[in-house]
Amino acid sequence: MIMPDNLAIYRGQDFRVNQYITLHHPTLGEICDFGEETFWTTCKNLVSTPADMKVAIYDNLHIWWDELTCFDLFLYTYKSFTKEQTSIILGDLDLSKFLIYQDNDTKKVVLRDPNSGLVIDEVTYEVITGFIRKICGFKKNMEVGADNNTKFAMIEADRDDLYFEKQKSHGFTSLLLPMVSSMINSSGFKYNYKEVWDMPIFAFMDSVKRIQSIDQYKNYMRGIYSGCIDGSKISNKNLDWMRDLS
Repeated sequence: MIMPDNLAIYRGQDFRVNQYITLHHPTLGEICDFGEETFWTTCKNLVSTPADMKVAIYDNLHIWWDELTCFDLFLYTYKSFTKEQTSIILGDLDLSKFLIYQDNDTKKVVLRDPNSGLVIDEVTYEVITGFIRKICGFKKNMEVGADNNTKFAMIEADRDDLYFEKQKSHGFTSLLLPMVSSMINSSGFKYNYKEVWDMPIFAFMDSVKRIQSIDQYKNYMRGIYSGCIDGSKISNKNLDWMRDLS
């Protein structure tokens, strides 16, 4: 089982994991119609790693987060996802119908739909979450602690962050609105107000980063030619606006 290549993702194609599971690559318009807050929240929760959930794991399971694999965490949380929440990515797949089984051959724990026989093992899970991270631009958090004291300090730091985030929260603020507004008013963006909604989310997010890269390159070059910037102190990477942005 392999991930789709980056070019296929950029094209916006859906990805067929196996004969039962096809992952949908939504457009901006589909995300808007579905509900942007639900989209981001669901995707973030689907791909959460134990390092993202240090506090909850410590408080509820009374263990360190790095004692769990990402798939272990998913086995604890998968029942919380409704078909409606995940439909924009997983289509008709209903995670709530799955049960935990131990595979007779490998002795590994898997999720299995008793009606269809469909199995989600750790490899399938990694492919699904890898696709979601790719199109959304999420990074996989795999933080570890050197010792127990360090781990406890990291948990308390996360606890403080969660507290302050809750205190300053005034409800959901659109992540896409300022980017869409900026892009359609940017001279380097080739899509207008009506066309932008048909862009796959990955292609749109790539455009945001690419235009920033191009603008940065232009500013560096102006500075170099005007004598305001020492070109020898700028890395070749920053002068290559066609570089891989992943």
